[in-house]
Amino acid sequence: MDKISALINRGLQPEIRTKGLARTARHSSLALPGSQMEPSALADALDAFRPLPPEALFLGVAGDGLPVLLDMHEPSAGAILVVADPGAGKTSFLHSLACAAEILHTSREVQFGVCTPVPGEWDGFAHFPTCVDILRTSQKEAISFLDSLVAWVTGRH
Repeated sequence: MDKISALINRGLQPEIRTKGLARTARHSSLALPGSQMEPSALADALDAFRPLPPEALFLGVAGDGLPVLLDMHEPSAGAILVVADPGAGKTSFLHSLACAAEILHTSREVQFGVCTPVPGEWDGFAHFPTCVDILRTSQKEAISFLDSLVAWVTGRH
């Protein structure tokens, strides 16, 4: 089994490792229900690809073992649509993106927000400095949040 597959099959640990140093101050009680990859394992996997360009968001690993990156300074990349059958791992994939953003970037560089019908799937993420908010899709604030993102992306802010 390759290293990435082995890491994905592990349980959660309440520690995030970055560049060989444990970051436990913010994450001492980190427990991400439903995630299939522990944050420290993700950090270890990311270490294998360092240095990554500072403008890159880590999306995963391609079949050839190379990292799949999103250039955050290139607006032509557009939105990312994640579609799959129920139970296929969409939320776990998005959890991994959020953890990678938290590990690799400061909140001045990257921020994320979540609009979901099931906010409980994101328990443990709200305290990330990179997390703007976790909103139920039925909340008025979710519509305002999405409107502000559209305005920002289209330059109408």
